Amino acid sequence: KADDQPAPWATLRVVDLQQGMGGGGVNRQMIAGEDGAFVMKGLPRQTLSVHASNDTASSKSIDVDLRARPKTEKLELVLDLTGEIRGHVVNEDGEPIAEAQVQAGADFWNREQDSTAIARGPTFATTAGDGSFVLRGLPEMQVRIVASRSLGGAAGMEKGVAAKTGDQNVRIVLASPGRIVGTIQKSDGTTPTLAMVSVGWQAGVPTSTGHFELSELPPSTYELTVRGPEFANTYRSKLVVKSGETLDLGTITVEKGRIVSGRVLRKGSPVAGAEVVLATQLISDGSSLTPRELGDAIDNQTSVRRTTTDARGAYSLSGIGKTELTIAADHAEKGRSRGQLVAAGTEDLTMDLTLLDVGSLRGRVTLNGQPKANVQVLVSSTETPSQHILVIATDEQGMFFAERVAVGSHKVSAMIPSTAASTMAATTVTIEVGKESEAKLDMQEGDVSLQVAIVGEKQATIDAAQVFLFKGEVSVKTGGELNKLFLSAAADAKMSFAAGDGKALFEKVAAAAYSVCVIPINGDMNDPAFAQKLQRHVSEIAVYCQPLEVRAAPAEQRYEAVVPPMSPLPEED
Repeated sequence: KADDQPAPWATLRVVDLQQGMGGGGVNRQMIAGEDGAFVMKGLPRQTLSVHASNDTASSKSIDVDLRARPKTEKLELVLDLTGEIRGHVVNEDGEPIAEAQVQAGADFWNREQDSTAIARGPTFATTAGDGSFVLRGLPEMQVRIVASRSLGGAAGMEKGVAAKTGDQNVRIVLASPGRIVGTIQKSDGTTPTLAMVSVGWQAGVPTSTGHFELSELPPSTYELTVRGPEFANTYRSKLVVKSGETLDLGTITVEKGRIVSGRVLRKGSPVAGAEVVLATQLISDGSSLTPRELGDAIDNQTSVRRTTTDARGAYSLSGIGKTELTIAADHAEKGRSRGQLVAAGTEDLTMDLTLLDVGSLRGRVTLNGQPKANVQVLVSSTETPSQHILVIATDEQGMFFAERVAVGSHKVSAMIPSTAASTMAATTVTIEVGKESEAKLDMQEGDVSLQVAIVGEKQATIDAAQVFLFKGEVSVKTGGELNKLFLSAAADAKMSFAAGDGKALFEKVAAAAYSVCVIPINGDMNDPAFAQKLQRHVSEIAVYCQPLEVRAAPAEQRYEAVVPPMSPLPEED
């Protein structure tokens, strides 16, 4: 405690602040003893952040480098953060709601990105009989607070209420939930054998009868998604759910979409039992074509479709949408194909996929000569960049291994995420049949802190922006082109966000010629419906790139990027 007395039964949390889509992140929790002592074993030898809390206070986060000292003793966490936020949860009539679950998290879009906020995670409270709540043990920070009648009930479904440490009269109106009902049918009048219906970031609700019901929805505006193996994904926007009411969507007719079919071949001969996967972005690990452990959420976000070839080597995927996609095939014994582009359109396509021999790739990532753990390593063919990306994480020694990589030239990049900006560097390797290739990446940091201020053209309002910093000259026009460039590691790059203050920060930048590429965003990023729709259409949004020269001095530099507002999202899909 702050008075040097032991804090019995305090909660310890150990996290890796650099965990990302490459996996391998650390997130461990335990309870200290009555004397405040704790021992946590089996941790990777890397830098981890440790945080402690109890019912009334919390500690600052402490970074522990387990590479330098595999065993850390006498680590002392002092529970001296005692900031509070007080408020009430009421219904629409102003009456208090008892036993409501209140959750506060860092307000990322109000520029709350410090490591303490990430390490601590959300703070919880339960309302008393008069609807009052107290969130305790907070540092000075901006938060978003949501309330629900059950734990986690509003997660990912509400904007929340903005507040800051020290606020005493936060008022959260928790309206009676509503629901959405409807019926799904195919364009020929029949019922799909299976459909998944979802709103926001919530898991889908399955139906085999065509009828669906989404209940316990906080009153808000939603985007509804209908997915199924027999039809193209269907989206309905701006669905307004009112307090205590049922929104009946009637019959939603889903279109069959197009069919992508063909054969999987090996040296001209058909291959039975090959897995064929189609997605908007095909992301693999070092062994399997699509890591199942990433779960249905990633599959849904990237519109994944899977099938297996028959005895003739033939495959067929139905219900394919009209957008541009990527397809690839894999067989455990006979090789893996490169990713191929499935062009946008409405016509059925026939595409044969050729399995290539595979080799393996082993490598090491260092930062200023020192091993760098839990770095995301991206591997992509130089012949079909960005169509098929392998994502692997380095271990505590900075090592990584990809067991199955198609033969040929590949770009290998290391991406280090941080609370300020992600950094990327790359090299090229050639994968040979049955051989283990090697890649070494030593990332060198510069000394310049660069602030990029986003300014609206002709005084236009820009609510947020995604900002990329590429070494050299870059000219892309859309979010899709920019994403492909970034993921293919065709250029060394950093990425950051300009949030509430309109400024993106890039730390440890080296002096060089760069291109600043900006995706302006106009909309409320705390609105799940808007954020979901933006994610689906970001490839269509205009991007604006400008040249920038970063000098060796001064240590802090500022650049102003003038951009027009975001190209508007479509009203309906």
